Amino acid sequence: MRSLQLSHRHLPGQVTVIAVVGEVDQRSHARLRSYLDDARRCPGEQLVFDLTDMLGIDSGGIHVLGDAHRNALDHGTTTRMAGPSLQVIQALKVSRLAACIPVYLTLAEALRAVLADRPVTSGSAHHSARRSGLDSPS
Repeated sequence: MRSLQLSHRHLPGQVTVIAVVGEVDQRSHARLRSYLDDARRCPGEQLVFDLTDMLGIDSGGIHVLGDAHRNALDHGTTTRMAGPSLQVIQALKVSRLAACIPVYLTLAEALRAVLADRPVTSGSAHHSARRSGLDSPS
């Protein structure tokens, strides 16, 4: 098990990319939630979770990501997830979070979608045609 490491970067146009590395488990939920609150510049900015190096996530971690998504929708914006492993994709599918938050194969795809969807409205953001293929056979 690899301990949770978090980092972020602010991009032009009110976009924050949050990299989640390691395992999100019971011991790290509060840390992830607190980090998300601190990393955001404003409630209305786009959030992109870079999950490329996430090893796993439990139901509590999924709940934290879901809360971030609901908060974004409340402020007229949305979240995206990029680069999850097959194990993480499976957890997102089982929890049905992948049906709410767009998931992209790469960070570059997610960032292109952020730019293409401007301005984002709460009802249309998750209907992006450039999804990761979660609903198609692997």
